[in-house]
Parts: sequence; structure tokens; C-alpha cells
Amino acid sequence: DRRNLTDQLADGLRQAIVSGFYKAGDRLPRLRDLASHFGTSLRVPREAIARLVSEGYVDARISIGTTVLPRRARSWKGHVLFILPDAEGSYYANVFASELQNGFLKAGWLFTRVNVHKRGKGRRDTSILEAALAQSVDLAIILYGDPLIEKFLARRKVPYILIADTCPSTPAPAGFIRFNRSAAVKDFVRRCQEAGRQKVVQVCLDGEGDVNAVPALQRAGIKARREIISFKESAERLEAVERSAFDAIGQGLAQEARDNGEVIFFTDDYLTAVT
Repeated sequence: DRRNLTDQLADGLRQAIVSGFYKAGDRLPRLRDLASHFGTSLRVPREAIARLVSEGYVDARISIGTTVLPRRARSWKGHVLFILPDAEGSYYANVFASELQNGFLKAGWLFTRVNVHKRGKGRRDTSILEAALAQSVDLAIILYGDPLIEKFLARRKVPYILIADTCPSTPAPAGFIRFNRSAAVKDFVRRCQEAGRQKVVQVCLDGEGDVNAVPALQRAGIKARREIISFKESAERLEAVERSAFDAIGQGLAQEARDNGEVIFFTDDYLTAVT
């Protein structure tokens, strides 16, 4: 799991409370015990518990410990369900989800993140999604979009927003947000200029035509080139991408960039796994 440890622990404890494993009045394990059990520093459970306190799930006191509060201890404006289809290992998706979560919680909205996995051809395991919808849900957000999940929500009359690269043929009930992969190029170019870097190699996947930082870098007076990595499509797509990137790095891509004094700019987070 590429999410940070605080997010993982907070989500796990929250789910344990929502599912009824910990009930109102129960005490959560001590911070020291949590840190020892999960092999982390004290900072991780301390921050995770602080998040649950801010969400109204628990009350933490030095002399008493952390106590689970009754479910209606805090009044929320509503409940937002964020759905990640097969993206739990994506660094970008998890950073994006964490930012959304922080924003919604600060605005007074309960936020639940759900990963929905493929179960077979044309099927998905919706058991976790079913459990999440056992609670009242005011809005669902689907990252990247998925027809099977959209039909699932539509049958249950849950309004949802799609976040995807292209506008869907069938309008989403609550709206559409375009996922623009090129949005960060301007900031990247600016940071290269500030750092005095004069050479960049962009490493990207074959067919990834919507992200090309080379023209913007060249306009800024930075020498830039693209290194395109091809891979064979398979059921284990993510593993295939990582393996292809590993092969390219092993064949001297990293050493060549180092010799040339180039910054390596990855446009796919799975390509960075080999670093």
C-alpha cells in the first residue's frame, strides 16, 4: 500500500469503528501499543488518532486514553464516498484522495474511501461498496470512471461525479471533472528553472500522448528529450509496466541520464517503482 502510514492506520481504525468491531465506550489500544504492533514511530498513531478525534469518532484524553464515541457524536453536513477502481496502488490516486479527504473533512463532510477490485471479466467485487452504501451517502465520486460501478450506483439512485480524462458519452448525474494530466507541466518547468537544471529526459509509456513536457521545456531554454517505454498488455497491467521500466533502467537509461546531467521526469507513477 503506497499511502502514508498515518492514512492507512486512520482508515483501518475508522473502519473498525464503523463496522462495529469497536463500539461506543470501547477504548482503543494505547499509542505505544499501536506503534509497537505496526512497527511505526509514535507519531503515526498519534496523528491517526488526532484525525479520528477531528472526525468525531473518538475522544482522546491523556489520563483516560482513546474512547469510541456514539455514532451521532458529531453532526455532519453529509457523507461523500470516494471510489477508486483498481487504483489503490497508485501513488497519484492516493495523494489525490488524501487531499480530497482533508478538504471535505475541513468543510464538515464525512469522507469514506473505497477500493473496488475486478473479480473477473466484466465483473467487480462490490462487497465493500455494498457495505459503504449501508450508510447514508449523499454523493459518490469515481476516479477515472468505470461503467460497471456507474451502473451499480445508478441502480441504487446514488448521485455521482466522474473524474476522467475524457467527457463520458452518458452524462454523470452530479457532474464531470476532467482529469488533466498536463496540468503540472508548467510548475515542473518553473522548478527546473529555479533549480538551474538545463537538461531533462521525460520517461513515459508508449501511447501516453496527452502528456508531453518537452515543448514547454524547450520554450524555456531547457534541453529536453523523451524516452518512451513500451510494454505488452496483459491481465497484470501494472506489473507489466513496472517490469518494462525495470528493463529500460537496467539497460542503461538511468546511467545515461546521470552521465548527461539530466533530470528524469516520470509521467506515470508505476514507472517510478524501479527507482
